[in-house]
Amino acid sequence: MTDTHITIVHDRVGLAFDSRQWIIRRRDVKLAKDGSIRWKPLMFVTRKRDLLLHLMGAGVPRCSAEEAVRDYPDTIEEYVSQHPEVLE
Repeated sequence: MTDTHITIVHDRVGLAFDSRQWIIRRRDVKLAKDGSIRWKPLMFVTRKRDLLLHLMGAGVPRCSAEEAVRDYPDTIEEYVSQHPEVLE
């Protein structure tokens, strides 16, 4: 299953999603061989947006996390249904 990177939340934390879950990612300190940034999955969130916000709180200022997910619907299912073209 392929995931899609959607946003950088703060410094070394990013968000991605696939058809079943949001994925909180951490930027790797080492670059890939081609010089691109590598992102490693940190947590997988299959429930509500509030849980996603809570789990991001460990390494992200609350205001940055809230701004990143402010316009997200309550569940990953709703998010995926609103962005079907991204997963094709």
